[in-house]
Amino acid sequence: MPIVSDATRYRWRTRLARRVHRLGDAVAPPPPPDQLRRRVGGNWEVIGKLQFDYLVSEGMRPEHRLIDVGCGTLRGGVHYVGYLDSGNYFGIDLGPEMIEGGRGELARAGLDTKTVHLRATDTFDVDFGVPFDYGMALSVFTHVSLNSITLCLSNLSSALAVGGRFYGTYFRGPASPERTTPIAQPFHPGFSQVTTYCDRNPFHYTFDDLRHAAADLPLQLDDVGDWGHPRGQQMLRVTRTA
Repeated sequence: MPIVSDATRYRWRTRLARRVHRLGDAVAPPPPPDQLRRRVGGNWEVIGKLQFDYLVSEGMRPEHRLIDVGCGTLRGGVHYVGYLDSGNYFGIDLGPEMIEGGRGELARAGLDTKTVHLRATDTFDVDFGVPFDYGMALSVFTHVSLNSITLCLSNLSSALAVGGRFYGTYFRGPASPERTTPIAQPFHPGFSQVTTYCDRNPFHYTFDDLRHAAADLPLQLDDVGDWGHPRGQQMLRVTRTA
């Protein structure tokens, strides 16, 4: 009878635990809509409308294709889907439950007859086989490492149309040695203040950090800065140049 090592038993137990966990997720009832809305940061109407109005002010039209990175349960997506021509909205998110929650939000908004393209991915997979004219990542770069931002921008560099523009929000940190200390971000009255960190979530970055993440990519980065986000998130504009 073959001898099974402790390391092999550990791998078997780990694999079994993962399978049981996935099975539990599959049969568990979906979280209620209000819970999912809180998980994407709340302020559903305010932040959803804010990002939509901003992209329209930047020239987005109904015939344009939009990639919504970190679409969540479509806080902004409900506005985008209602505005864009059918089939022109594409969204990705880390959580499958968020994607399903987004479909539910579309149904509640009476938009489930419009064609949308949604995908759960943990690798920023934005390859839907079509070029994008616009993109948005709201409250995504605020929660991921610089390496993850590099991966996202790398994928977008080939998914955007030449001249296409992508917008991402981030928390600004100082370029001085104080960048390693926690930063209390500015905020509007009625909203809670966010404290950010250089090495853990929520992260802050300098604009030079973000330019470094896009080094050697056919992308031009512009620091838009303050765009009216109530918790002090800054705006980054990324344009594909070639």
